[in-house]
Amino acid sequence: MVVQVGPVPATNEQNQAKQNLALQQLFAVTASLLTQGTTFANLPSAAVPGSIAYVTDGLAGNCADGSCTTWGTNVTGGTGALKLLVWWNGAHWTLIGK
Repeated sequence: MVVQVGPVPATNEQNQAKQNLALQQLFAVTASLLTQGTTFANLPSAAVPGSIAYVTDGLAGNCADGSCTTWGTNVTGGTGALKLLVWWNGAHWTLIGK
């Protein structure tokens, strides 16, 4: 008689399902990172929360702090010359770098 102690080993199908899920999660994160510069107008209006983008036309007047220097301030538009790193928090594009 054989008695198995400990967790039951995963089947090949279970392992494949875990690998597929990990790849899907990796692609979701990778797809939400816009590494090439873009204008604010070209940002998605409702991106995946946590998406990061590099904006090439930031304008101080379009930042909630009036200068685009405060981390976390809302960025509402472009048409300027500031280079900004922003992320989508689920409701707004917010400043995370300049």
